[in-house]
Amino acid sequence: MCALRLDGDLFAVGDGYVCADTFEDAAVRIGSIADSLRGPRIAARETASWVFGATDECPRPIEVIVPAGKSQSTEAMRGVRVRESVLRDDEVIGIGGLRVTSPLRTAVDLVRMRSYSPATATMVAALLRNEGIGTAAVLALLADRRFQRERIRGTRRILDLPIPD
Repeated sequence: MCALRLDGDLFAVGDGYVCADTFEDAAVRIGSIADSLRGPRIAARETASWVFGATDECPRPIEVIVPAGKSQSTEAMRGVRVRESVLRDDEVIGIGGLRVTSPLRTAVDLVRMRSYSPATATMVAALLRNEGIGTAAVLALLADRRFQRERIRGTRRILDLPIPD
């Protein structure tokens, strides 16, 4: 594998390699981290943003959500951060037989994070721009979130981004 990569026949994507002539899309990206998405696991946050092409590098650790009540599936795996969350059906989409949070849910999760940075802001702006999501949709989903501090933080951050209404 290493020799094929050095010869330019393969390139790294996530946790795997693909042929040099393969078009890197969401299905290829999520497929490359399939081992981290076993069972009820759903790619989330920065990992989901990478799946949708809003950033070039696969973030480490891989971030996944396990639906609330499935906590027996949150066993630690090297290189994977698992958290439990409540998800509506419309907040999860399937790609290549694997699941990822929707672009809108991903953006809302990212703007509510404590560890928000300029790099995260750039990622959110790219995600919204690439997926054609406007401020109104993000603000509507933010308003539906449970924790007021996170709602306020996310609202302020989304209003600071240069994205279309």
